[in-house]
Amino acid sequence: DVQGQAQVLSCTPAEAGAAAQGFVAHFLDGGWVPRWSAPSPADCMTGTTSDTVLADMVAYGIHGPDGVDLRQAWESALTHATVPPSDPRVGRKGLHPALFRGYVSTAVSEGMSWTLDAALNDWSASRIGRALAVTLPEGAERTRVEVECEWLERRSLLYREVFDPERGFFIGRDERGDWRVGEEFDPDDWGEDYTETNAWGTVVTVPHDGAGLARLHGGEDGLGALLDRVVARPETGAAARKGSYGQPIHEMTEAR
Repeated sequence: DVQGQAQVLSCTPAEAGAAAQGFVAHFLDGGWVPRWSAPSPADCMTGTTSDTVLADMVAYGIHGPDGVDLRQAWESALTHATVPPSDPRVGRKGLHPALFRGYVSTAVSEGMSWTLDAALNDWSASRIGRALAVTLPEGAERTRVEVECEWLERRSLLYREVFDPERGFFIGRDERGDWRVGEEFDPDDWGEDYTETNAWGTVVTVPHDGAGLARLHGGEDGLGALLDRVVARPETGAAARKGSYGQPIHEMTEAR
């Protein structure tokens, strides 16, 4: 009934906040939030996505005594953004050289996907930090957090470093700055630079900077034309474009 539904909805934020704080508990106990919890860390997937999950909770106002602890969430996200991990099951791969190069190179498996995820995760971390900063009194700590947020916001624009304007896709780059693939590039091929997808699947993976993405494609009209191409493009990975996977994976049939 309506009353029962209202009761369920009214308790959902608190339950969601408690669940999200469970991510933070990993950080408090072990210094990191696992990229994939099984329930201990597993070396799979790209990006420190907990940063984005927690930022989403903060944006919905699910923080404080009955939700995400802002300071703890910020500390976990800032650690992910700045500390190269010694354990491959946690943190961001290729982080240290990427801080200087501007992107995660093809020397790291799925380096281009790591680059796109790092951009989104940096923006997400900055949202947590901004929410924390407004709760702090004027002083050195607040200033430091605000400066760190500005740094992350600027770094979140590095997705542009792996965009090839000639082909109109995000493509991996090697340590010298060259594109991983030349004329043999096929955006329908799965794998290599792309985690469980292909170049079409990552062509608009910049949810935090839609205006910047549009500029890469010549403006809003260009981005609109690209979206039309994405919608019209048939997915063939399971049938003919298995790429580095060599065999169909379930994401191929799901995308199809």
